[in-house]
Amino acid sequence: MGENNSVKLTKELINQYRKSLEDRGFGQQTISMYSCYLNRLYDCLQEDKEITEDSLKQWVEYIKEEGFSDRTINLHISSVNGLLRFCGFNGTPVSVLSVHRREKWKELTRDEYLQLLSYVKERGSERDYLLIKTLATIGIYVTDLPYVTVEACRKGTVKLPDDREIVIPESFNQELLSYIESHVLEEGPIFVTKYGKDIDRSNIAHYIKRMGEEAGIEKGKCTASALHRLYENTQKEITQHLMSLHMQEYEKLLNEEKKKLS
Repeated sequence: MGENNSVKLTKELINQYRKSLEDRGFGQQTISMYSCYLNRLYDCLQEDKEITEDSLKQWVEYIKEEGFSDRTINLHISSVNGLLRFCGFNGTPVSVLSVHRREKWKELTRDEYLQLLSYVKERGSERDYLLIKTLATIGIYVTDLPYVTVEACRKGTVKLPDDREIVIPESFNQELLSYIESHVLEEGPIFVTKYGKDIDRSNIAHYIKRMGEEAGIEKGKCTASALHRLYENTQKEITQHLMSLHMQEYEKLLNEEKKKLS
C-alpha cells in the first residue's frame, strides 16, 4: 500500500486487515481481540482519524490512564503495529512497555463511590452522574462509552466491538431511559456534549479525578480505572457469596441425608 508517514484509520481498513489475518491463519479469538483494540484506537483518534507518531503517543498515554495492565497495553500496541506494517507506515512503530509489577492500586470502596455520586448529583449534572454510574455498574471502559446508545438502552444490552454483549441491570437502565426521554434523545450515544458531539475521553478521566478530590476522597483513589475495578471486585464478591451459599445448601443436604441413614 506504499510508504506513509500517516495512515487514515477507517472501518474498511480494519476489516481489510482482519481479512489479511484470516488469510494468514490467525485464530478467530486473536482476530476478534485485535479488531476490538483497533476499534478502540479508532474511537480515540481525532475526527480526521489520522494515525501519526504523535497521535499514537497520545493514544498509548490514554490507555495507560484507562488502567489496563502493561500486558494488555502491549497487546493493543501489537495490534496497531501489525496494522501499520500492513499499510506500509514509514513512521516509528510504537514501542511495547517493559512489563513489571505495578504498585498496589488504591482501591475505591463502595462507600467512597456513593460519596462521589452524591457529590456529582448535588452539583446538578445528571449526565455526569449517570456517566460515572455507567462505568461502575456495567463494567465498561471510558473508550466504550460511545457504545452506550439510545438503541442499546432500549434493548437493554450494550454491544462492544469484540462482539461481547453486556446486559444493563434493569434498575439502572430505567435511569438511563428516563434521561433519554427527558433530553429527547432519539438515537446514537447518550453521553455527548450539549452540541451532540462525543465527549473528549481524556476530559472524562480528568473530570472524575477532580470530582473525587472535591468530594473529599483520598487523592489517587478516584479514577476511571478505579471505577472499573470497583465493578470487577463487586462481581467477585457476589460470586464468592453465591458459592458460599451453594456450599451451605450442599452441606445441609448431606447432613439431612446422613440423619436419614443413621
